[in-house]
Amino acid sequence: MRWPDLREVLQGVSWAVCGAVATRLYMPERATADLDILIRQADSAATQRLLEEHGFVHQGDLGIGGSTWRSPEGVEVDIIERSDPWVPEALDRARDNRDLQGLPILPLPYQVLMKLQASRGQDLAD
Repeated sequence: MRWPDLREVLQGVSWAVCGAVATRLYMPERATADLDILIRQADSAATQRLLEEHGFVHQGDLGIGGSTWRSPEGVEVDIIERSDPWVPEALDRARDNRDLQGLPILPLPYQVLMKLQASRGQDLAD
C-alpha cells in the first residue's frame, strides 16, 4: 500500500514512521489500516497546525499521547507524541533509514523499545 507522504506536510518537524507500517522494513508486512508516526511531544502544536493547513481532519486523541487524523485521501494517521530522552536521537537516525516509498522509518532498536513499552498483544507479536 502507498501511504500518505508527510515529508512535504511536516516540513520543519522531525518525525518517523513507526508501528505496523515501519515493521515492513524489518519483517513481512502485516495488514493495517493506519499510518503511525512518532514526533517529539514539543512539536505537537506545530504538527497539528501543519496537518490542518494540508487538509487533514482531527479525529480524536490517543490514550497513549497524541492524536488521530484523517488525510485528504481518507487514510487514518496516528500521531504519537513522546517526550522520552531517546526520541530526538531516534528521529535523527530515522532520516537515513528510509523504506522503498522514501518515508523515514524508526530504526529497529527504537521500534522494539516502543513495542515493549506498549506491551499490547499485537506489539509483542511483532
